[in-house]
Amino acid sequence: RAMDFKHWGLVLIVLSVVLASHGVLATQYYFSEASGDDTRSPVQASSQNTPWKTFNPFYRYNLTLSPGDALLFENGGTYRSQINLTSIGSNSSAPITISNYGSSPNLPIISGAQIVSSWSSSSSNIYKAVVPLTSFPQITNLFDNGVPQILARYPNRVNNITKFAHCSSATSTNTIQTCTDSNSSITANLVGGTVRFRSTPYTYIRANITGYSNKRITISSDGVYGSFE
Repeated sequence: RAMDFKHWGLVLIVLSVVLASHGVLATQYYFSEASGDDTRSPVQASSQNTPWKTFNPFYRYNLTLSPGDALLFENGGTYRSQINLTSIGSNSSAPITISNYGSSPNLPIISGAQIVSSWSSSSSNIYKAVVPLTSFPQITNLFDNGVPQILARYPNRVNNITKFAHCSSATSTNTIQTCTDSNSSITANLVGGTVRFRSTPYTYIRANITGYSNKRITISSDGVYGSFE
């Protein structure tokens, strides 16, 4: 009986060590739009009393998530960031958790959209704002108070119907395609913009504009194909 007691004691000690080690490895990171501070350390952000404000410090400290870790966002806040969880492995017994906390009935919002401010009047019913390329390398969606908007385009939509310019002449090689619109009224530099060529009634090619001169648009041939609904 004494021998049996010793064996059970050894098993309990081993189990305690294993459980304790899991508790040490698992980390919870807290985020709060209302009381968060991005100057805090990862150790501080692991406490609900000293959360981060955004997800940016997670990348700044080159942190990674391990099995059992958790990202906890306070209710009622909006967190503008992209959360990349592609290289974290998997562990079914200790999953990585993304959840919420707090007393607010409104769930947190995690959004990759950024706020554009400092709008000024350009002309009648038209407003403009300077958008730095470092913060907005490519604009694919535009929202006004959460409502999706149609991006600036040429030709304009008429009665909610998409219009297309007409290529009066075009050339194509293995690497370059051009389209000349003799009726174009565009005077701005279109280089860096995006063009969508309608190749058939149901398909199109989306590509970046690499040149624009004398009403002629030049694009590289490595565009992305798509289809109209």
